[in-house]
Amino acid sequence: MTQSTPKYLFASSNHLISNELSTNLNPESFKDLHARDTIAVWFAVSQDPYHGKLDFEEFPRFKHLIYESQKAYNTAGPCYARLVSFVGVTGSGKSTLIKILMKRLWQNSSASTLDLNQIEIPVSGTRSTTNPTSGDVHLYRDPYLDPSDANHPLLYADCEGFGGGDVAPSGSKIRDDMERMAASIDSASPINTHIAQTAVTWLRKSVKRAIDLDVPGGGFIRRQMLVERLFPRLLYNFSDVVVHVISGQSAKTMEHVLLQVIQWAKVSESAAVNQPFLPHLIIVLNEASDTSVWDPDAARTKIIQEQSGMLKENKTAMLYAEQYERIGASISTVEQLLHCFYAKVEFINIPKAESGLNEALFLTQVQKLHEMVEKATRSSQSRKADLVADTNVGSDSRVVCIRSCFLHDASRPFEPPYFIHIRSKLAGRRILALDGGGVRALMELKILEAVEKKMGSLIPIQRFFDVIGGTSAGALVAFAIGIKDWRFDLTESMFRQICDRAFSNSVRNWFLKFLHGSQYFSNRLVDALKDSLGNTADDYLVQARLESSGSLRPAPKVFATATVSEGDGAALLPNYVRPHDKDTHLSDFYSLTYQFEVYDEQETQIRVWEAARCTTAAPTYFTPFRKAGLFTTNYYDGGLYHNNPSKIALEETHRIWPDMPERHPDLLLSVGCGFSTVDDDEHILLLGSSSLVGALNVVRRRFKQILNSERSWRETFGVLSRIEPRRYIRLNPPVPERLPDLDDKEALTNGNLERIVNKFLNEPSTGAIIDQVARRLVVTSFYLEPSATVSGAEESADNFHGTIRCRFIDKSPEIKAFADVIAKFCPSQYADFDLPEPRLTIGRITPQLLHMMKTVGTFRIDIDFTMPSHVTQVNVTFSSPGFTPESISGCPFTIKG
Repeated sequence: MTQSTPKYLFASSNHLISNELSTNLNPESFKDLHARDTIAVWFAVSQDPYHGKLDFEEFPRFKHLIYESQKAYNTAGPCYARLVSFVGVTGSGKSTLIKILMKRLWQNSSASTLDLNQIEIPVSGTRSTTNPTSGDVHLYRDPYLDPSDANHPLLYADCEGFGGGDVAPSGSKIRDDMERMAASIDSASPINTHIAQTAVTWLRKSVKRAIDLDVPGGGFIRRQMLVERLFPRLLYNFSDVVVHVISGQSAKTMEHVLLQVIQWAKVSESAAVNQPFLPHLIIVLNEASDTSVWDPDAARTKIIQEQSGMLKENKTAMLYAEQYERIGASISTVEQLLHCFYAKVEFINIPKAESGLNEALFLTQVQKLHEMVEKATRSSQSRKADLVADTNVGSDSRVVCIRSCFLHDASRPFEPPYFIHIRSKLAGRRILALDGGGVRALMELKILEAVEKKMGSLIPIQRFFDVIGGTSAGALVAFAIGIKDWRFDLTESMFRQICDRAFSNSVRNWFLKFLHGSQYFSNRLVDALKDSLGNTADDYLVQARLESSGSLRPAPKVFATATVSEGDGAALLPNYVRPHDKDTHLSDFYSLTYQFEVYDEQETQIRVWEAARCTTAAPTYFTPFRKAGLFTTNYYDGGLYHNNPSKIALEETHRIWPDMPERHPDLLLSVGCGFSTVDDDEHILLLGSSSLVGALNVVRRRFKQILNSERSWRETFGVLSRIEPRRYIRLNPPVPERLPDLDDKEALTNGNLERIVNKFLNEPSTGAIIDQVARRLVVTSFYLEPSATVSGAEESADNFHGTIRCRFIDKSPEIKAFADVIAKFCPSQYADFDLPEPRLTIGRITPQLLHMMKTVGTFRIDIDFTMPSHVTQVNVTFSSPGFTPESISGCPFTIKG
């Protein structure tokens, strides 16, 4: 397919292109050009002539260009400049491209009207030298701005090339000469030329700072090291668009180029504070071969496809992908990895034009580059406007005072802040309880994944719960999602590996079973748990909670159930601490007897893998686990007392937050591993008939309860789930046959478990329940924060002041993603917060509020209403067209009596 050539390109323009691509001047004329270009320096690196140290210099170039633009277009309002930074290796042609973009040589009229004496343009290199030409960072203004963009001037930053060595480029040497002239002469002394006089005047306006950077291994700071470390930090974080120019020959090493722009951005990003947006990236393959793809979209597709193996073969790329996947990003392609650092990535090939054969194509491609830059800068400016970051305010002069204070030394290493999440007293509790069931716990994963998918899979489901409790295999799931913060694919992989290793090579000889005390070798289970859950000094159960609490993500409280000694009592293995029980004033419904296994001494603290080993020590399957240093003797499977941990989970929430013990939770979601709808009595096998007598007695007394988690739910929560069906929900697949055994690895691999759970999930009744759970989790993510305490206050006034807030922390990725979750359930993007009594709308979610929530990461609705004197409860509901009204978190609550 051939490219069409614009009609306004003529062969007569060839000499113009050839002249712009290279500068053939005598040394004196070349020096004059660089002296004139000194005025365009924005910031630079200079060397102290006396001490040899490198200094950073900043010139008022940006301010000067803004003034020029306002003067040229007669605008008095604020200017929001569009900054395009050209970077790349030395000799790649950055300066030449900027010069041609500024002159717009594809438009003949432009070249004829451009007044070279009125504006600064980059200096192209000469053919007679091998030294780098442009030094430091120069800033230029596009002189041909559309009048409609008068408040958005287009600025080009020409960055000194990377890889040019420590020898200063020609432009920097001439500037140093001019600086020495400025320092040695009196302001009244005559200067030979007007150019030199202007340059010296300009150089006297710089602000110079000593450079203090750590050098790996010690030693002096070299110029090239500084250029490659300092300039990227400045340009990346301020630019709307980064244009990375490479030689066409570098296309063969595109993998290295892509890694370079990622590493360049990574260094810059890590040094930035409060960076609200990412720049666009355009990679220019300059002097590309005649066989190149000239369409930018096609070039992008071709390059991305050719580099598709980077995430599988390049260790550095794999490391970056892994780092961002840990914070919730989904990265399966090179393009997705690039988008972690750049808002958009584009490619364009530009041919050689010096031969006289490719001038038309050359100008066509440069014109396309200009269009790409225009489009990208407009998109970036629109993004900035959305974020209310138009940056039209200069820096605060008081920063100089702060910098001068020794307490604010820039090199002082401050620790990152530690976030403590304080739960509002009016926010309710959301609880997830996971049954034990051996290999059948795979069904719990599939059910939870279905709930998460119902909410769009935008936020991990564990972020929506305050407490997650599990028993045996259910505890493994609880630890994976609640403590390790894993997504379902990784959790399922871990679960399958543990089951495969733990239930392998059973003890077949009856006598050996008697001697060993279990059907399987427990050391294999221990090794599998250590490999999956960690076995380092940082993997203590309580410490895992503290580590995650210091981040912006909500960290649920997680526990596993266990049994102490030979069936003497239940135990709780938590990753949190809570108040003592003596002041909780709980009702008889919550009067449970179990030990809260938290110890102060580090040598007696329990690691995550040890807690998992305790709760999975099923009698006859594995030997009990003995924790050295504890007063208790042995730990057995928690299912002996609480195979369904729902009741103990609800009990714990009241002991953790004893301020409102009698209120219903926002949601108690109990997930099971399946139950048989046929009579199980005849199938109760004493699987441990050959194990130790003590364990066998435990099995005889407790085994029937283990197989009846469903019955436990009905006995404890049957009435409550009928009274409050939206708050107490049980999801447990019924099986019209005998359930797979706890150690049935074949059911794990032959698809039998997936068949059971998929059939359950495809039932319309199940779909309705999952939809209800998802809606409940969405609605209870909002809560009411009163300006004064109202819960239980008999003297409370009828006037109510406060705010509606979101559980997700401001500025966190979760609150931004939650805007899309709301939009999924409320397609109109409108939702109301209502009071059923009196009938009153007290707050509204609008598209504008969702946009602010998604971009800025904040949510707040101020409310002010009056309650009638006869109303004793406040019940705020969330509703939208097609969304049945639901009470938000903590509602209803009592305000009188």
